[in-house]
Amino acid sequence: MKKNIIVKHVSIFLITSLIFALGFFLSSTINGKRIREIESLQQQIAVDILSSETQFNLLQQVSCDQQGGNVLSSEIALLGERLSFMESQLGSENSEVQQLKTYYSLLLIKDYLLAVELQERCGLSSDNILVYFYTSECEDCRRQGFVLDRLHSKYPELRVYAFDASLGVGSIETFQNIVGSQGLYPLIAYNKTRLEGFYSFDELEALLPIEMTMPPVTEGDVLSEENELNEKGDSALDAKDEILLNE
Repeated sequence: MKKNIIVKHVSIFLITSLIFALGFFLSSTINGKRIREIESLQQQIAVDILSSETQFNLLQQVSCDQQGGNVLSSEIALLGERLSFMESQLGSENSEVQQLKTYYSLLLIKDYLLAVELQERCGLSSDNILVYFYTSECEDCRRQGFVLDRLHSKYPELRVYAFDASLGVGSIETFQNIVGSQGLYPLIAYNKTRLEGFYSFDELEALLPIEMTMPPVTEGDVLSEENELNEKGDSALDAKDEILLNE
């Protein structure tokens, strides 16, 4: 009887140890794979940042006829998506995440300054630039971020520059002072207007210029208008002919 009890306890111990060892092995394997993916992502982000900086230097020499709209901004947006994924994996308080976000923010400021310089030099409108400041502790900022993502998705020509004010970066603080920040978040600066607090999609869309919100004219629209004009012209000619015949 005692022998059976001992065998039973030993069996339970061995099974438990096996399950623990298997769980530890799987956890180590998954964590190792996750670490390698994060390291690869960090290297990719570093290459993206270097590439963007190189393009900044090239674009500073571009002429008004050559300036290419949102080419560089789309690459910065991709870089932002990679950083967001990395932040979701490591957490916003991770030192490497914060360091890369700081560098990314400085890159955004450089892109903003370049866009403003091109607009002033080439006499372009500034209606397509929106600057957004938020903090990680602000609940309304999360909602505002979703609204701005939706706005940019609908109007991709709108440049949205988002800055995390809680990073404590001097350049971001200086930028906020220029905008006229009073420490209230979310904060949006658009077309020389400061917007504090949460703004809905419809409220922000109403601020955009008409030429941005109007649906684009397609080739079908042009052909339809031409056909309508031709039909009106034919009707006028028929009416004139009928009048002449009656006379």
